[in-house]
Amino acid sequence: MILLRYCAMIMEQLIDPGKSNLPGKQRSKAAADFIICGCLNMDIAFFGDSLTAGKPGASYYRMLCRMLPEYRLHNYGHGGDSVIGAFDLVSRLQLQAPFDISFVWIGTNDVFPKVSWTFPLVRRFMGLPWTRSPREFENVYGLLLDELCFRSRVIYTVSPWFVGENLENDWNGELEELAGIVQALSANHGHTTYLDLRALVRSELNNGSVSSYVPRSALTVAWDVLRLKGKTAVDQKAAQRGLKYTLDGVHLNSEGAKMVAEHLARIIKKTPAKQLP
Repeated sequence: MILLRYCAMIMEQLIDPGKSNLPGKQRSKAAADFIICGCLNMDIAFFGDSLTAGKPGASYYRMLCRMLPEYRLHNYGHGGDSVIGAFDLVSRLQLQAPFDISFVWIGTNDVFPKVSWTFPLVRRFMGLPWTRSPREFENVYGLLLDELCFRSRVIYTVSPWFVGENLENDWNGELEELAGIVQALSANHGHTTYLDLRALVRSELNNGSVSSYVPRSALTVAWDVLRLKGKTAVDQKAAQRGLKYTLDGVHLNSEGAKMVAEHLARIIKKTPAKQLP
């Protein structure tokens, strides 16, 4: 029990949403990590889990802020969130005006708890639910899109990420199924486009030797949160583990964050304000 409490205390550092000083852009759990990046008069929101929150590991969002200084970016990433948490966040979000563009990158934490018995214990202790079947995931994700359609003019849904860079493991097979669900749901929602981030690295990870490393304990993730501060420490640990795009098979290292940021920046630049509905 003491170990469980310690893991939960450290993992709560993942749930660090920052602050927002923009009136009307608020969430019930916590405010967004809001950064004004210029004066293009476009508000772009990023909904997700620790991959979007940016820790542990490297932050693609921070890189995007440097790449796109002319946009207003809002980070609603919440460490540990599954699609249930994202739905709860969006459904309680009260806005004075809809976002121009929203990215939804969620789903990894609906599979990640299966890696080790320690993850479900910590998640229950922290009050972080997750879906237990593809059908439940589909139902909740559909509700999430229904809610977000009222809060964003354009929506980009992003395929769930990996659990381990070995794409042949069972967890990635389950995530591939969830990605198919996200793609199908996106096709049935107006102004919604599906982005397959997994495809960007699939060919490279399928060719040659890849590391099978995944964190087998919540304590390992908590230890990474506590000890790895900054790009150099994150990338050195990823290299020790033989990983190319991630710190631990899930969370991004700087190479993975750069790849994600560059891809999303290209998408944003192809969605000019005058074309928004």
